[in-house]
Amino acid sequence: MRNQCCYHGPMRLLIVFSLITVVFTDPLLKNTSYGQVLGTIKQKQVRVWYYIPYALPPTGNYRWTTPQPPISWSSPYNATKSTPYPACTQPNSSQLVNSVIQEDCFYLTIYAPLNDSLRYPVMVWIHGGSNKAGSGFQYDGTTMVYEQNVIIVTINYRLGIFGNLALKQLQQEDMLNQTGTYGLLDQQFALKWINQNIENFGGNSSLITLFGESAGGSAICAHLTSPFSYGLFQRVIIESQTCQAYQSLEQAFTRSAVIIQNANCNKSNVLSCMRALTTQNILLYDPNSQGSSIWCTSVDGVSLLNFPIISISNGQYSKNISIFIGTNLNEYSLFLCLTVNQLGKTQSSFSITDLQTLTSVALYDFNIKTSTIINQLYPVNNYSDPYMCGVDIYTDAMFKCTAKYIADSMSSSSSVYMYSFEYHAGFSSSCTGIEHTYELPYIWPTLQIAWYPYIANSAELLLAKTMRSIWASFALYGTLLLPNGQSWPLYSKTTSTYGSFDTASSNVTIKNNFRTSTCSIFNPFYQNPPTNQHSFTFNSMALPSNQGSTPTIKATFFIDNLCTFLLLGIIKDFPYHIGYV
Repeated sequence: MRNQCCYHGPMRLLIVFSLITVVFTDPLLKNTSYGQVLGTIKQKQVRVWYYIPYALPPTGNYRWTTPQPPISWSSPYNATKSTPYPACTQPNSSQLVNSVIQEDCFYLTIYAPLNDSLRYPVMVWIHGGSNKAGSGFQYDGTTMVYEQNVIIVTINYRLGIFGNLALKQLQQEDMLNQTGTYGLLDQQFALKWINQNIENFGGNSSLITLFGESAGGSAICAHLTSPFSYGLFQRVIIESQTCQAYQSLEQAFTRSAVIIQNANCNKSNVLSCMRALTTQNILLYDPNSQGSSIWCTSVDGVSLLNFPIISISNGQYSKNISIFIGTNLNEYSLFLCLTVNQLGKTQSSFSITDLQTLTSVALYDFNIKTSTIINQLYPVNNYSDPYMCGVDIYTDAMFKCTAKYIADSMSSSSSVYMYSFEYHAGFSSSCTGIEHTYELPYIWPTLQIAWYPYIANSAELLLAKTMRSIWASFALYGTLLLPNGQSWPLYSKTTSTYGSFDTASSNVTIKNNFRTSTCSIFNPFYQNPPTNQHSFTFNSMALPSNQGSTPTIKATFFIDNLCTFLLLGIIKDFPYHIGYV
């Protein structure tokens, strides 16, 4: 018996050690700071861990507080189910197919190559949606990971009133006096989780790239300037941003007071009252949750020391960050198209008078005479119609010239590259031009469904693959190569060099002088954005007869002129056909 014991004992130990080895080398079972997570293998041989909690749910007394670490778990967390996916609280949307909209939304998803022996660059996606809509989990990283050997992480963050409410009571409750920046704090908390844990999934924590579109791109401007984001990333890709979606704390308090009044919580115990409300009632009391207005993040003096565009102008941003920034050719066509439709007009019936009226409101804070803009900088006779003239004006003021201003400001101390997406696919659209969100189906490969029933051709699919390759190459090296192997020239203030995606091919056309003839007139606004509020009522554009005999349009706006133009009171819900603002 003793011999048998001596014989079987080592065998049992060997079996135990073998089992332990299997557990710790399982490419789908990974350790995190809070417990193990079990992933799955998706098509094309990509490992995925769905919806890992990175913080405690922001519910109850945690509503409108800084994120807190999740409670550790003892058994492996099942991260294998792809649907339904969690989306942070927002108005219901047909875009959120197979989702569960809820406050409990602090999750992230990791896509990684199957080979577990290498260290891959990490790309963290911050979704757009006017700071009030969308989910990181609408975007599938499978193809990018399989093609380009990168790791993709998509995240959720609080939206709308839940991510941006600013109250003095919340400020007093917070140890650092933060308020109105909860969505930004969520992103920072997720980035800290990624820095601490991504190497367990095969990621290189020294090669983290933030990339985001629209409100997501604007958030990246905040990360470049926030002291709490310092050191959490090394590169950024900023798509179709404004970097202006911010408001002063005073503006935020004024905006929030309306909601408190609507909720009848304007008594001594404001926070208890607001935290006791259901999410649906909160959305009901928030006039900004409906329609096309956007929520602006507050400059609270703590997590954001100043408006990001001012901080960038003053050189107060993270240095040695590589930057790839770009816009679409006709960004504003999406918004102007929707505005014109709501006015009961068409592109062809949109008149010079209409253009003058809208320009006087939308660009009020730029302190530029409307006649100077329309007659000198953008002569309307040079365009096919006043509509396309308006598209050019507002695209420059709110997208292209902001991007140029950021590139001009940062190119002296950082490696900056610029792109312009200028290719129009062969489908017909109700809005003319290469508008906001048009690049998204190329980066997130949904060309075959984004414009259904139009089916992308092989050349367009090649363009999409080229763009994904360039995005991933930037994440790896922080520099860019053209598809022909030559270097993509750095952007400089003197040359304003950029790469144009203007053909359905693998070619990128290098051009100079990006909007140099028009953008300088907008610079004073970027250098000193206003902090006051305005309200306009005007009736020079006739509305449809069913709107009443004396139609009026009321526009109320704050710091961001993208907010400004989307706050026209007559605009209702509009269809996000490809992505989010």
